[in-house]
Amino acid sequence: MYKNIFLMRHGEAGTLPGQSDFDRELTQNGIREVQTAFRAFQKTHDMPDVFLVSPVWRAQMTWQVIRDLLPNELPKYDCQSLVYSSFPSALFEEIKVWDHQTLFLISHQPLIGDFICKYGHVQTRGIPVHTASIHALKFEPDQNGQLKGKFLGLVE
Repeated sequence: MYKNIFLMRHGEAGTLPGQSDFDRELTQNGIREVQTAFRAFQKTHDMPDVFLVSPVWRAQMTWQVIRDLLPNELPKYDCQSLVYSSFPSALFEEIKVWDHQTLFLISHQPLIGDFICKYGHVQTRGIPVHTASIHALKFEPDQNGQLKGKFLGLVE
């Protein structure tokens, strides 16, 4: 079975004195970025089967903005392998266990860029992953039944 994966970086986040990185909130611009990006996604794509979201607060806030734009309630799960300090291999293992065809993941840099390079078979380093950008990958089983990914590009 193939899997469509959409990776979204959280919206722009601000910093307050004494605030931990984990607790940074979206700015008003970040909220607008997420709304704009997800509305564009809705115009060209079917809704995903499930949302997986980093437990970091700015990713959770990104989810809240998206949830308010959904036509109906969709399942959402917090996923530790989506935090910024995670490894692409841990995220790949997480994706494999979900029995859903289309997953929408909300995460961070550098994880998103590293994951795209490693599993989307992109030969360059440093794919730009701007705040609130959405990137598409498709995974299909090869002749040995192993999932192989292909980077489809930025969703605009």
